[in-house]
Amino acid sequence: RGIKIDLQNHKDQEEELRVKEEIFNLLVKDAETAPTESLIERELKFMIEGMKYQIAQSGTKVEDSGFEPEKAMKEWRERAIFNTTGYMMLEFVANAENIHVTQQDMEGEYELLAKQTKQKVEEIQKRLMSNPDSLSQTTTKILGQKAMNFIYSNCEFEFYKEGEGPENDGKQES
Repeated sequence: RGIKIDLQNHKDQEEELRVKEEIFNLLVKDAETAPTESLIERELKFMIEGMKYQIAQSGTKVEDSGFEPEKAMKEWRERAIFNTTGYMMLEFVANAENIHVTQQDMEGEYELLAKQTKQKVEEIQKRLMSNPDSLSQTTTKILGQKAMNFIYSNCEFEFYKEGEGPENDGKQES
């Protein structure tokens, strides 16, 4: 019996991720202001560092991996703009709803990163504290997650699969 329950939880988690992705896409679509160049650059740098880190974790040298940061800078730009726009919109929501990043949130994040990278929490904390960009990227991420959870738990939405749902409710699909 245990297996069935686990699968159900897993399915709900997948569903939640899918819905949150939809919400993120809608936020980006509704954005009326573009993120600043410095925010886009920061996100790009963050994405590239993440990739380098993953390569290093796999035991390959970045030079040998075929990964070219300069190329990635260009190729990932659209994605970085998309991400940053979404974070910006989530930040608006957080401000409007008085959602803040607490010391507890930060400590939770340090622990998570320490687990993922098999480092000591103190090392992670020291590294982030000494790098303003990484620190602000981390707080932006946490704030975004909190705002997203807020939206997710407070909005009523109906998703129809293709070809289901109220076909003739008088509204045109845009």
